Amino acid sequence: MSNKTPRGKRSVDTVLDAALEQVSREGLDSITIGQLAVASGMSKAGLFAHFGSRENLQLATIERARTRFIDVVIAPSLVGGGPRTQLLKIVDNWIAYLGKLSEVGGCPLGLAQIEFARREGPINTRLAEVQRELDAFLSSIVTAAVEAKEIAPQVNAVDVVFQLEAIMAHALFRRQLLHDEDVYARAKELFTALI
Repeated sequence: MSNKTPRGKRSVDTVLDAALEQVSREGLDSITIGQLAVASGMSKAGLFAHFGSRENLQLATIERARTRFIDVVIAPSLVGGGPRTQLLKIVDNWIAYLGKLSEVGGCPLGLAQIEFARREGPINTRLAEVQRELDAFLSSIVTAAVEAKEIAPQVNAVDVVFQLEAIMAHALFRRQLLHDEDVYARAKELFTALI
């Protein structure tokens, strides 16, 4: 059995990676099939045949960003340790992820959420689903940490998740706009103090 990735899958992966980089720099609305054809070395016709529309390309880019976040931030955090340890690993991985993204632009999901927050349609709907999924997952870990008596019983999981996401969003903003070198260390300290 071969471990090779089929050529078509590699091509789509190349396109979606280029789309993520573009979204990180200029937002989800900036991506076009023509532009990504040039960036990936694929034909416009080939891209259009695969995605069918710009909106489908944008939705596929959201899924790639979601998968990347899970693979880089969430999944490695769940290996070993109790819920509080896992939560702190998520914070460490999220900070590392944002640190890399701030070199090229910003968080593709965060930028897309801001960009499409007031627009009705499938993109807004999918972004809201991804956010609710993340909120529910993080809340479940905080709740598990409370139940395991690893954090104080009066901690409200929904509030902790809100504060974590606010800290992360503002840390990225300060890093990019103000070039604050210490912001991620402060973000970790602030979150650790919450739990």
